[in-house]
Amino acid sequence: MGKYPMQPNLASAHSAKLTRSFYDGVLQILTDPEYLYGDVFPTAKIVSQSAKDETIDLNRHKRFKTLTCRSIDGTLTGATRCEKILYADDLVSGIEEALSIDRLDSLWFKYTNDLKSRKKEGCKEVHIATRWSVHDVIGRLEKEYLGNPRAKFIVLPALDENDESNFDYPYGVGFSTEYFHDMRNNLDDVSWRALYMNQPIEREGLVFPEDELNRYYELPRQEPDAILGVCDTAEGGGDSVCLPVGYVYGNEVYIEDVVFNNSLPDVTKPLCVNILLKHKVQQCRFESNNAGGGFADDIQEEIEKRGGITHITKKRTTSNKLTRIIVNSDYVKKNFYFKDKSRYEPGSEYGRYMKELTSFTHAGKNSHDDAPDGTVMLVEFLQSLNMSKVEVFKRPF
Repeated sequence: MGKYPMQPNLASAHSAKLTRSFYDGVLQILTDPEYLYGDVFPTAKIVSQSAKDETIDLNRHKRFKTLTCRSIDGTLTGATRCEKILYADDLVSGIEEALSIDRLDSLWFKYTNDLKSRKKEGCKEVHIATRWSVHDVIGRLEKEYLGNPRAKFIVLPALDENDESNFDYPYGVGFSTEYFHDMRNNLDDVSWRALYMNQPIEREGLVFPEDELNRYYELPRQEPDAILGVCDTAEGGGDSVCLPVGYVYGNEVYIEDVVFNNSLPDVTKPLCVNILLKHKVQQCRFESNNAGGGFADDIQEEIEKRGGITHITKKRTTSNKLTRIIVNSDYVKKNFYFKDKSRYEPGSEYGRYMKELTSFTHAGKNSHDDAPDGTVMLVEFLQSLNMSKVEVFKRPF
């Protein structure tokens, strides 16, 4: 390491304060004996450093410093080139910038023209950020390079699938489950998901915004006209089995319970059987690309064996999911009622179902669409039953 000059690297962020923090941190690692950098790399010596320019040079003086830190709005013309690592930390300044597609377009222009253009061939990029928007730099890079074996995207949310902390470490460091639950209770949903769960949520483009959905505490006192269910069977790739149960009162549908689970069939089949028996569901439609396959057959067989009343039908998925979700979304917002948030835990199946439903957007990329698709399947099932009603009328002759 001492024989050869260190290759130039570039670090950037949304502000000079953030790049200065990174510069100070690197300098501390290089000079503080606690980090033992000199013991590990005894031949790597600092030959120059500038707090004003936020640069550090190792081994010998060079035109392009070993490390240059500069904000995304700072000038880079003639200042450096990047041969080893381009590091970007939080290029989006916050939610105000994230809500403006024009500002995100401008940010992408700055990244491609001021940062990426400094790279020499073979230079690697490392991005770390709060995922505010699907249109931020990481979102656009993910869209462009998803599936590329030379690109890797790592997402580690604050809470795992069991609603417990991923950062609960011993020795008094990290963050407990209780800490994250408290933060979630005190933040708006969009900020919580972006800051802590790495889930960019587009306020514009949401198909089922939380504040547009009807909620309820208890079911109406009268007997429902019908109790129906639909099941969107999982097709692999992390998809969830989605089986919402709707209590129908006239034109109003109350989603009282749901199976929303991405486990294997030996887990999801019993869940489906139990929910249909528990609510005495009268009819349930199973839908998938292979018309439900043996999944629905196994459910019907078990229902009959246990004395249930549910009549199961199967339907092949033929229509475009996004189109039918958008077409039926207005009916859901006008006629469907979902449990009040105080009536379920965020980590429960109902909670995960609502989370996916309210984060579905037509303006960006969705990891999964099982919740909204299962919901509009129930709309279409209701409409098919209404269309098939027998009407008695007087013979005209």
